[in-house]
Amino acid sequence: MNFKMTRAVLATLFTIGLIVSMTAPAHAAGACSLARAAGNWSFMDNGTVVGIGPRIAVGVLTLDSVGNVTNGSATSSLNGSISDETFSGTYTVNSDCTGTISVTIYSGRR
Repeated sequence: MNFKMTRAVLATLFTIGLIVSMTAPAHAAGACSLARAAGNWSFMDNGTVVGIGPRIAVGVLTLDSVGNVTNGSATSSLNGSISDETFSGTYTVNSDCTGTISVTIYSGRR
């Protein structure tokens, strides 16, 4: 699997984790919106990238009230290879408190 495909897989895993973490707090607070989701967030993900090996990451990001993801940074391990990642992108929140996030991840090996 090439590095671009690996980043796409990682972005998908990250998206799933972020959507799950965003849904409960936004729904519990009442009306779901970009403004309600806005703020500083932290995350952790772990799992296995098929054909490569185990992955774990911890990081932080900021969601603004108009749908932008900024200040994204994480440290990850993919099959023992440690990387520092930065990312940015956009997100949406639906009225039923589901949402999507799309980020571009930039990675540099340590």
